[in-house]
Amino acid sequence: MCVDQVYADPLFRSFTGKESFDELLAAFRRIYVKTWTTAPLRQVLRNGVNWMIPDDHDFTNNADSWMLTSHLAQLLLAGKRAFQEYQLQLRVDLFDPATGQLLPGADDSSPAGFSRVVGNTALLFVDTRVQRTYHFEPEAPLFGRRQFHDIQTSVATWGRDPAIDHIFVLSPTPFFINPESSAHLVYFMEKEVLTSHPQVSNDTDQFLQTLLPFRDKVLILGGDIHAYLNTSLCHLSSSAAEPSSASDYHHPCLSQISTSGISNGSAVINSLKLTLFTATWTFFTTNKIRGWAYTHHDAYLAENFVELSIEGPARSVRLVHGELTTIQRVVMFFFTYSVELCGVSLALTTIIILKKLLAK
Repeated sequence: MCVDQVYADPLFRSFTGKESFDELLAAFRRIYVKTWTTAPLRQVLRNGVNWMIPDDHDFTNNADSWMLTSHLAQLLLAGKRAFQEYQLQLRVDLFDPATGQLLPGADDSSPAGFSRVVGNTALLFVDTRVQRTYHFEPEAPLFGRRQFHDIQTSVATWGRDPAIDHIFVLSPTPFFINPESSAHLVYFMEKEVLTSHPQVSNDTDQFLQTLLPFRDKVLILGGDIHAYLNTSLCHLSSSAAEPSSASDYHHPCLSQISTSGISNGSAVINSLKLTLFTATWTFFTTNKIRGWAYTHHDAYLAENFVELSIEGPARSVRLVHGELTTIQRVVMFFFTYSVELCGVSLALTTIIILKKLLAK
């Protein structure tokens, strides 16, 4: 399961700063119990292999390192402990159940990112939230030096291994799906750092270049954006002499799928503000950043998830979604054809103005 296993935002809204650590931790635990005991999630937890990577809502909205030196520090620390108890301990033992203390030799800074190999498929779970919130490194702000070294080593090993046909990169957030201007706006409005923000865009660039030599094996899967996007990330100044496949055309490209969210009311289409913002950076801004160009081939704004099928060296991705309401169909129509509709509106406005001028 990738990104926002729980939504702890209600704790932020009710937070007064007077709560003790134990009270906050108890509140986080109640949210986990309430969320994970709902009927649909019980089925997921019961019947699937559960490897989890968190994002901000597991702690608080837009969780970041600056909060640890603010009045929100206690809230974030309680959120981290709950994450360790409910998510991280699926992979590593940390606490003595009798005392609640760290086990001898356990590391409180155990990384949230990890990897697994299943048959011919390597799964790289990339942490873009815990490291930069709780263990921020100015020289490696997005991944941290330790995680990025592990990423480089793992990707190079899998990329050269003929037994590995697929490298799936699972990330809480997608990479370079919008321009720097959008990242500045989001940071101004919400203090959230997108991967295209200058604070972390260099790390993003280096990360994508690590994946690029093995692009035929790589598929990036991201969440967070409350919509579906099928995106190509093409490196405009790559030193790669020849494209590795016909899909590379003139520049080598990575494939990226963004998908979220599943729960009712969690999608962009339910907010006019988010729909307009998404249309702006999808259709009406530059698609280039730090030597990369991104192209969104498909977009879907309502609740969704994807089914990923593997058969030997072949793979396929299928978008799954429910029925749209009439209003949602209208919104999707205007979103999908916004460029054409703006062009028609501009042309009609120009004709009307010219007619009035000529009439005079």
